[in-house]
Amino acid sequence: MDSKHRHELEQNDLVVFLTGFNEWWNKYGQVTLILVVIVLGSFTAVRFYNHNKQQAHESAWGALAQSTSPESYSATASENAGAVKALAYLRGADLLLEEATLPAKPEDQEVTPTPAAEGETAEDAPKTQVQVAAPQKQDPAQMLEDALTMYQAVAKDKKVHAVLRINGLLGVACVAEAQGKWDLAAESYDQAIVLAGTKYDVLAQQATGRKAKLEDLKTPVKFAKAAPAPAPVMVQPKADEPKAPTLDLDLSKPPVLPGVTDESADQ
Repeated sequence: MDSKHRHELEQNDLVVFLTGFNEWWNKYGQVTLILVVIVLGSFTAVRFYNHNKQQAHESAWGALAQSTSPESYSATASENAGAVKALAYLRGADLLLEEATLPAKPEDQEVTPTPAAEGETAEDAPKTQVQVAAPQKQDPAQMLEDALTMYQAVAKDKKVHAVLRINGLLGVACVAEAQGKWDLAAESYDQAIVLAGTKYDVLAQQATGRKAKLEDLKTPVKFAKAAPAPAPVMVQPKADEPKAPTLDLDLSKPPVLPGVTDESADQ
């Protein structure tokens, strides 16, 4: 009797729950379904955004690592933002500054084989070092202007780390020194010192030291003129020295021996 009563009670409770849930669903079911769809959609969108952001981050740093020339660094900077953009500009500007100020590297030599002689193979022919013309490059003045533009882009970008901006200011000062713009160089060093403060004391000391050398750089270095070559000295023989006898040989006549005449020669 008790088990049958409990079974009836359980059935009544289930009926009451289903009846109540049906009433609740009819009243709030549509709103609840919309909220569930919104939550799932938001979660999917956030995961998709984070995934794409991570992929873009890895792609940007990969492009920076693969860049090797000022042109490729400039392209990488134009396609990205933040630290990748700043580093791309700094590295590209460094290459331009180096190419514009340093002498040509001795790497324009190539080994060309001498034509093989008859009867010998090309491997046996000696190889000769020949000097070839260096590849044509941009005008140094234009390269300095391009480097200055890149450095200034980093120095003025307040969204990047302060260390990157300080390096940009130091780069601007270096280009200004190469161009003879001493006021711009001093101003850039001052800005780098202020921005570095005490937090980046090493960079501040570097900027201070380089600014102190500006006065020396303004004065061109003068080299001493080369001494004229000494006149050649002609050694004259002394008057009392005996001179060696000279032989006057006339090869058109037969030699004449002492004590021998023509008649004795005929006999």
